[in-house]
Amino acid sequence: MSDSIDINERGGRLDLGGQFAIPPGDPISHFGAGFAKILCSNVFLAGLDPTFAAEHNGYFTAPYEDRSHVTDIHIDVESQRVQITLDNGITRTAR
Repeated sequence: MSDSIDINERGGRLDLGGQFAIPPGDPISHFGAGFAKILCSNVFLAGLDPTFAAEHNGYFTAPYEDRSHVTDIHIDVESQRVQITLDNGITRTAR
């Protein structure tokens, strides 16, 4: 138990102050952008299958409940681009 107390004390000493604020804009749009970026990196940098990457690594930025807003995923191999279309009509692109 003393290790966690030491870590918490250290964290308190390193605290920069300030308050956390949710970024402005639509959270679903932010999730879509993050999901596109994770897929893009996993497919074109790590060489993973897009379905595998979405299922196993997509949680990093887009939990399942937020992914219900994704209506289309387009992977352009030639230009190494991933486009995610959301149910609100917004398209997020990652390269």
